[in-house]
Amino acid sequence: MTRRLWPQSLRARLTLVVITGASVLLVVGMGVLYLVLEHQLRTAVDDGLRARVDDVTALAVARADTPIDDPYAQVLGPDGEVLSASPSAPERPLLGPEQRAAVRDGVVFVDAAVPGLAPPARLAARVVPGTNRIVVVGTSLAGEEAAGDRLLLVLGVALPSLLLMLALVLRWAIRTSLRPVSALTTQAARISTAGSADRLPQPAGRDEIAELASTLNGMLDRLRVSFERERAFVDDASHELRTPIAVLRGELELALLDDDPAQMRRAVEIAQAEAEHLSNLAVDLLLLARQRAGALVLQHSRVDLREELTRAAARLGLVVDVAVSVTGDTVAATVDVARLEQLVTNLVTNAAEAGARHVRLTVTRSDSGALVEVDDDGPGFPDGLLSTVFDRFTRGDAARTRRTAGKSLTGTGLGLAIAASVVRAHGGDISASNDSPLGGARVRIQLPLDGSEPS
Repeated sequence: MTRRLWPQSLRARLTLVVITGASVLLVVGMGVLYLVLEHQLRTAVDDGLRARVDDVTALAVARADTPIDDPYAQVLGPDGEVLSASPSAPERPLLGPEQRAAVRDGVVFVDAAVPGLAPPARLAARVVPGTNRIVVVGTSLAGEEAAGDRLLLVLGVALPSLLLMLALVLRWAIRTSLRPVSALTTQAARISTAGSADRLPQPAGRDEIAELASTLNGMLDRLRVSFERERAFVDDASHELRTPIAVLRGELELALLDDDPAQMRRAVEIAQAEAEHLSNLAVDLLLLARQRAGALVLQHSRVDLREELTRAAARLGLVVDVAVSVTGDTVAATVDVARLEQLVTNLVTNAAEAGARHVRLTVTRSDSGALVEVDDDGPGFPDGLLSTVFDRFTRGDAARTRRTAGKSLTGTGLGLAIAASVVRAHGGDISASNDSPLGGARVRIQLPLDGSEPS
């Protein structure tokens, strides 16, 4: 029930909260104002009575039988008898025995209903110095009460009017302030896909709404880039999978139709190679996905980089038709040995696919860690691909997809992308250029010595 009564829109909730708070403040403020004014009126009445009683007392001190020049006053004797009085004052004493007994030092104020004064009335009394006589003056509070009633009436009329004006002003101010939010909501509803080029309107100024719009537009930009990358990845993966699947299917169908054992064996061998190609592609895609999600687990160990690279080069010499040499310094670093071998394999294989005959790995120590430079004598990277050479499915020309001895060297178009993922998983950096001293491509790999995680 409470949730039904509570407004659903932010504009209505803000208006309700502000109006409620303002109403409480106005009621409290006007109540305090009324009490202050009432106190000031009563203080003014008391000050006037005090001045009058002092004047009458001064006359009584000077001469006991002096006529009283006061609108409403009495001089009482020791037994309460009226010694003198104003024409408007009654003949009976204004103070009773108990009230007279209370009058000692200073001025005493008494609220009482007395003849000759419109109720309510207020009296002021004091003892004439050096005597037992008491001077009493009085005034009606009817005028002050009427003024208080008029003040209450004015406040009672003004309060609703002020609240109404405040509500209208607040409604306009809140609507104006939240208008950019409505524009953001409307435009956001029109953006149907993550890859849309549409953006949210950017309000002027530097307030929270403008900051929100800027943040959301930045998020949409990042989503669009991510969406385009994912779409390109899916397109490329589909293209890469289509060819080996088609070859695999064709060779299997040929094997089923051909009775020649030699042809059947050749078809099965080709199908097996394509199946291996598909398996490698799936493994590579999984590795890239894990690295991107931050889930690529590394088994760190402290090794001599040059020694490990030398072992990897020796194993590569058995499977690729390229000479691999390792030079440089002895540099100890904390790396995943298996991933390091995968990194070197992909780089050397990529160089071999490009037509290189010699690959040289150089290990040195730099200010920021270990530096591994991979140089080859091939044709180098095409100039237009240097900025995207480590992206997925990036290929230069037909030489990069050639087959050796009937088998594909890698063929997935993911070798350099995986190499970059391995380096970044180690917290390092990788770059490519065509300034190799061997005349071909150069890949520079910077690795931390302590196996730091990527930031």
